[in-house]
Amino acid sequence: MSNDKIKIESFDDLLSFKPKQIKETEKIEIEKLKPFPNHKFKLYKGERLENMVESVKEYGVILPIVVWKMDNDYIILSGHNRVEACKIADITEIPCVIKNDLTMEEATLIVTETNLMQRSFSDLSHSERAYTLEQHYKALKCQGKRNDLLQEIGRLMKNDTEYNIEKVGNEYNLSKNTVARYMRLAKLIPNLLEKIDNEKLPLIVGYNISFIEDKEIQERINLILNEDIKINIEKAEKLKNAYKDDKLTVDNIEDYLKNEEKPKRTRAKYSKISKNIIDKYFDKKCKQEEIDDTINKALELYFSQNQVAQM
Repeated sequence: MSNDKIKIESFDDLLSFKPKQIKETEKIEIEKLKPFPNHKFKLYKGERLENMVESVKEYGVILPIVVWKMDNDYIILSGHNRVEACKIADITEIPCVIKNDLTMEEATLIVTETNLMQRSFSDLSHSERAYTLEQHYKALKCQGKRNDLLQEIGRLMKNDTEYNIEKVGNEYNLSKNTVARYMRLAKLIPNLLEKIDNEKLPLIVGYNISFIEDKEIQERINLILNEDIKINIEKAEKLKNAYKDDKLTVDNIEDYLKNEEKPKRTRAKYSKISKNIIDKYFDKKCKQEEIDDTINKALELYFSQNQVAQM
């Protein structure tokens, strides 16, 4: 394969799938298939997976999967869940559209876009959204803005709707800031992203931590969270600012997570004199100033005679 970047006039060349033309498929043994490297999309579970298993048992795999042939390996680009369902259903072969001579950017574009079309953005977890938007941006940035590529992916997935990030934002009410935040989350290590998915780490806290791009520090933060130590927004901002100022290290993270103890105010203890005692020793005509003065003198005499330390 030449080192020169492949020039693609349209996505027809990439997927060999032209409108109103069905690409001939080839059946490949499932044991020869490998998942896409660092595949971030979670496989179906529960009822959704069970329904897919029943479907392939009854009807077979209707929509072929897309694979990328690299040397003697077949890398799954679209169809990880269909492959999993076939394994459970004891189906040993699956129809595939085979792609050769792809760049990683082109392969990634197929992976992310087909997942979005099959699942819809709202069905994705926070980590999947972060991964999808980041990879989508990277792929299109390297490839150049190619609406024709996205349209042809839609045809491959039997979905003629034009698809792009701007439309994702409009359709699911995502502002540019929200998209930017999700792309920042993609800088977190997988363990921290998983905690966000499991609601053990608030989204906005994870966003602040994402600015700490030192993976060792992120790993240490993950271990701290495993110890059920909470990190709120204020503490996350402290960590982010310390990292920005080159003050944060793996060894001093806990120092920034300590609760600052506010000085306790000492309050004087007061004891009320009951009305019965007042009535016993003072005439009802006595003014309050006279009562206070008498009590003060009586206490001074008491403490001086009994040598009791005044509190």
